[in-house]
Amino acid sequence: MDNKNITLSPEELGKVDALLLKAMNIQNASLGSLQISNPLTKCLQLLHHHGLTSAFVKLHENITSSSDTVCAKAFRMANSLMIAEIDTDVFFKRTTKSGEENNFKALHCAPIFSKANEVIGIMTTYYNDSLHLSASHVQLKKMIAAELAPIFENLIINHSKYFQADSVTRQL
Repeated sequence: MDNKNITLSPEELGKVDALLLKAMNIQNASLGSLQISNPLTKCLQLLHHHGLTSAFVKLHENITSSSDTVCAKAFRMANSLMIAEIDTDVFFKRTTKSGEENNFKALHCAPIFSKANEVIGIMTTYYNDSLHLSASHVQLKKMIAAELAPIFENLIINHSKYFQADSVTRQL
């Protein structure tokens, strides 16, 4: 197995897609993405998205947790992160270009936690206009992230097992 990226089965794709759409429906997000912590690549891997341009996907396909992206910062902080207006956020100036290319003005990243309370992924929703999410909307997104958690945990475990088994087979 040369490609170390985690892939979704059709059943898993259906589940994560439905949950991402559910999160996007909160405050009418125009775009959405799911990133999973891939232990083999040590990167946040873009697992699934809705509406992102191919250039944005290529740029964010596999990012390190130390990168300066909003998602990586949310991952490091193990906390939700809201950028209400990307045009005025100096720290995330690099993201602003991506925002212009994808036609979004604001975004919200919600961490996905394992049973051991470790961040194993990020769910991001992107908005056409500046936005401030209410506490109840943030809580709804946390609930969706909690629904994604067991799917992400299984993906990580099964992918690691498969890669280890493949490595042992190649050694024989």
